[in-house]
Amino acid sequence: MDGQNKEPSFEWAIENPKYQNETGAVRRWGKALSSYGNYDYTDLGLTIVPGVYFTPADGSANTIGVLPGGLGHRLGKNDTQGKAFYIFNPIDGSILWKINSIATGYVGPSQSPLGMGVSPIIYKENSAKETVAFYTADSEGNILKCDTTVGSVYNWKLQSIFQLLTVGSKFENNAGQPPSANEPIVVPIKMVLARTRTGYEWLFGGTSNLYAPGSDTNDSRKIINQEQLLYGLNLNSIVLSPKLTKEGINPKDDNVRKLTYYADTLPGDYGSYGQPYVKNDETGLDYGMDDYGWILRLRPKFGKTGAEYLTANPFLLNNVIHFATFIPHIGANSEEACVNIGVGKLYALDPSTGQSFLDKPAITLENIKIAGISGNKDENRLTLSVKELKAGAIRTIRDNFSGVRDLGNGLVDIIAPYRRFDGSGDPDNIGFEELVPHVQYWREGF
Repeated sequence: MDGQNKEPSFEWAIENPKYQNETGAVRRWGKALSSYGNYDYTDLGLTIVPGVYFTPADGSANTIGVLPGGLGHRLGKNDTQGKAFYIFNPIDGSILWKINSIATGYVGPSQSPLGMGVSPIIYKENSAKETVAFYTADSEGNILKCDTTVGSVYNWKLQSIFQLLTVGSKFENNAGQPPSANEPIVVPIKMVLARTRTGYEWLFGGTSNLYAPGSDTNDSRKIINQEQLLYGLNLNSIVLSPKLTKEGINPKDDNVRKLTYYADTLPGDYGSYGQPYVKNDETGLDYGMDDYGWILRLRPKFGKTGAEYLTANPFLLNNVIHFATFIPHIGANSEEACVNIGVGKLYALDPSTGQSFLDKPAITLENIKIAGISGNKDENRLTLSVKELKAGAIRTIRDNFSGVRDLGNGLVDIIAPYRRFDGSGDPDNIGFEELVPHVQYWREGF
């Protein structure tokens, strides 16, 4: 038919030159740009995650785009750049609505404003494939929700339903310096939205440091979290809680289950740290559905190691939520993390409790960094994107997993390192299923 074989064509582009220390108005070009409409992208930063496109459940049947503002020129300090979410017309890029604040009625327990939009957006659809809400996060630790059923886009607001803050309590074995309490934790990692068989909805994610171009020579181009977290948030309990609109919900609340640093098998010079892991087989899917969820605090900077941090987006497979982290090694005479050595870790956790499906907290891989996780549900296999930090380190993959297949270009395929788990004994009745699954993508840095 006519038009089916047309070649792709460039339509429009918009750029804020402020990030390059240039002055002047936002630049825009392309044949689809209109001579009218709103193109004021002055708060646009360096976008590090893609926008999304969906049809909102407002009866208009129009497809719209949503774009996080990205990295500010000063990483969001003392200006508004990056602290915005743009709802735009995909045809010409014109702005339909801009959200640059957290909705009135709740601004978070630390009274923080909207941070930079640095986390990918995930959205929730109804049976008609219309979007009823989307979730994202910002550089101030806010887990954000936008209800798209409240009318036109001009009525859309962002609500902070949870704020990730440093807990600030003493470390378990009194080693190291505890972080300051109530410091926002930047959230640049994609979250997973999932639903249980019984209708509960959960968000899963983790935190990581945030780096901008030039961060290797300028400390002002990075945000280093004082501690890192993995989390599973029970949305049903959170959004129905009267506490949410009064004072906000954060990790210090009693109704959030806080899991300790667990001791793991690491090379000797990394030092023994954390408490022994005790597996509780009686903790099942029905546990914890009346609270806000769980927080797993990662190993802090200790001895000759830097702080443990997330290196890949979480991945849900057969009712198991997977996280990949990395513990960098610090030289004996240096406070800088050595980029060439360290220990990668793979967590396989019960989504409802945060407890490990393994007989230990995680699988440790010396001098291996995992940059991405995907998988095959039917075969119960994981695909890992791995970086070998020392020649021969790839052998640790074969030492720790079975059925290893080398796919080339740093990709390895493995049998999931736990028994297939569905919560009921029926392999086809998965307890947690991701809503609107998205393609996994990853990058290590700029």
